[in-house]
Amino acid sequence: MRQIYWRYVTSARSQWKCPNCVATGRKGGDNSNTPVRTDKLSKISRSADTDSDVSIAEIAVPFAMADDANIFSRFEIILDAKLKSIKCEIVEELKTTIFNELKNDMASLSTEFTQLQSSYSQLQIENDHLKNDLCVLQNRISKSEDQVLELRSQFGKQQQQARINNLEIVGLPQTSTDSPIDFVLRIAKYAGVELSHGDIEFAHRVQPQRTIAGRPKPIVAKLRDRLYKDRILSGLKKKKGICTKDVGIGPEKKIFVNEHLTPENKQLLKSTKNKAKEKAYKYDILRCDRNPVTSTKTKGGGVVMCASKKLHIQHQHEWDCPGVEALWATIPAQSLNVQGNQNIHIGLIYAPPDVLLPARLESISSRLAEIVASHPNDFLILAGDFNLPNVTWSDSGPTIQKRGSLDLQNAFVNFVDLCNISGLKQQNTIKNSKHNTLDLLFSNIDFDVIHCPNPLVSEDVYHPCLEFNLSNLLVRKARQKSISKPNFFKGDYIKINEYLSKINWKVVLVGDSIDRVIEIFYSILNETINNYIPIKAKFNSNFPVWYSKSLTHIVKEKLLKHKRWKEGKNPRDYDEFALLRTRQKNVQKKCYNSYIRRMQSYILKDPKLLFSYTKSLRSNNNGYPTKLTRGDTAYTDETSICSGFSEYFESVFVKPTNTYDPTSLINLTHNESLSKIIFAEDDILRLLKSLKTNKGAGSDGIPPIFLSKCASNLAKPLAIIFNLSINVFCCFPEIWKQALIVPIHKSGSRTK
Repeated sequence: MRQIYWRYVTSARSQWKCPNCVATGRKGGDNSNTPVRTDKLSKISRSADTDSDVSIAEIAVPFAMADDANIFSRFEIILDAKLKSIKCEIVEELKTTIFNELKNDMASLSTEFTQLQSSYSQLQIENDHLKNDLCVLQNRISKSEDQVLELRSQFGKQQQQARINNLEIVGLPQTSTDSPIDFVLRIAKYAGVELSHGDIEFAHRVQPQRTIAGRPKPIVAKLRDRLYKDRILSGLKKKKGICTKDVGIGPEKKIFVNEHLTPENKQLLKSTKNKAKEKAYKYDILRCDRNPVTSTKTKGGGVVMCASKKLHIQHQHEWDCPGVEALWATIPAQSLNVQGNQNIHIGLIYAPPDVLLPARLESISSRLAEIVASHPNDFLILAGDFNLPNVTWSDSGPTIQKRGSLDLQNAFVNFVDLCNISGLKQQNTIKNSKHNTLDLLFSNIDFDVIHCPNPLVSEDVYHPCLEFNLSNLLVRKARQKSISKPNFFKGDYIKINEYLSKINWKVVLVGDSIDRVIEIFYSILNETINNYIPIKAKFNSNFPVWYSKSLTHIVKEKLLKHKRWKEGKNPRDYDEFALLRTRQKNVQKKCYNSYIRRMQSYILKDPKLLFSYTKSLRSNNNGYPTKLTRGDTAYTDETSICSGFSEYFESVFVKPTNTYDPTSLINLTHNESLSKIIFAEDDILRLLKSLKTNKGAGSDGIPPIFLSKCASNLAKPLAIIFNLSINVFCCFPEIWKQALIVPIHKSGSRTK
């Protein structure tokens, strides 16, 4: 039964049609509203043994089912057909409805997207405008900030410029009756500067930015001249500070005297000191700011010098040059650790290129002449921007082009003449981008100037950065020993001539070679010199050539008394030192004036006086180093150094051959020969008497004065030697081929 049921159901489902379709296709018309007759259904019967292969088409469904099961099956078939029809309708309806809705939604979305695109474009345009406006505002803000910074900087500079002559005194006790001007005068007096009330424009106490309980208000004093301020600060630095006891005010308490700085500069100074302490920087900074009163420049300017604290550099405020931005300082000899007691004086100069340049050069020349005259034996370095493009420099010296005013040319010629007399040589030959040398470097120290590869600040195209090394000062020179040699000017020439006249030269001057004859001749002369010429010890003096023996003795005594006073602090030693110092000044002045008068009187007769005087002005001596290198060879003593010089000079000349080959000579086609050369004794006597007695000796050590004084007794042996040399041995003596060579240092290192 179950199998039959499912066959009916399956067949009915496959053949089911919707009522509308059935009604349309039925011939009798639409009878869908006709009620179903149940009595006919009862007549429907189906055999249980019906073949299972019978199809639904062959069975009349309305009439075949007689029992309830068949009715239920038919109902299911009909219901399934109805549901399938409803499902199809629903699907079709859903397809139609959803598609339309989706289509409408897509159209709506497209419209909205178009509107969004339009709105985004408009917003993007507005955003671009806002960005441009923001950039403009940022540029304006940046310019405004730069202007504010520039105004602050200018304001700070103006404030500091207004305080350039001011001193700030901190830590001075405050009373109801104190007088700030009197305090300033006392402090200046303690620093070694004489001030009057007229030199102080004002002095009063000011309220500090931050009040601290128990601390007195600082005093601000404005001086008439900035030079007074610099001298006071320099004097206090030499005395290593000041306290209240030094100015007669109450108990001992530290007082601080500084430049009057603006609050911003004070903060900058404090941070700089902290950074220097943190980095362990140990440098002294000296400066000379631009003075708007004497300078035609309005921006920046001035000169600055940085030196290691180990050098203990001293600022020389009293050496200023009127109208010139100049900075002078001294490095004491004790700080250099070199041989001798020669200080190094360093000057930095800036001369603006204006109509006042000739006067500025004259000011520099005047100050330089004073320094050289007061410190003749010290080292000197003068560097700076002289702004002289009309002068070209080379190793041979300056070349002045005919440009500029005549006053400028004359002022420069005077300056160069002073440098030459003082032994100052211009060391810099490096040119700038315009092929000019504006930065000059004069010194009596030999060193090489090079272009600095790593400048400290940005380099100016017109002023290349220079670098030089003063290591030559650290080379210890060989100690010049006292030389003992015969004093031919005080010889007993009467006895010498008597001794020489008794010698039979024809018998004595006999040998197998000319060198043997010369050896005999010089042995006789040396014996004569040892017997009748006194010996004089020559000592090298560090004093000027015009110092007398008495003046030298006074100077040595003064130094001895000063040393004793330093060691024992005995007032009596100081009194003796002061007395000797006064005596030295008086005697020194007399000796110098006497020397000048004598030089002016005898300069035509003895020009050596002038050269000896100019030589005494030069601080560099001609000593030789204790170590000399030539290539890879090092010479460490005097003998080896002389041998090294000899080897070098010998290497630059062609050595003569010891023998020659007669066959290499050109064959002569005639038999003529030279006549025999005879040296007459009278000719030699005449030449010996014509020798200049003020000349020096040759390699044999016999000066012209000895030959001239003994000419009558030396003419005969010399005639014999000359005739033997030319006519017998046909060669010259080897000793007469020798020469004295004195190496003179020109430039570069002294040890190579």
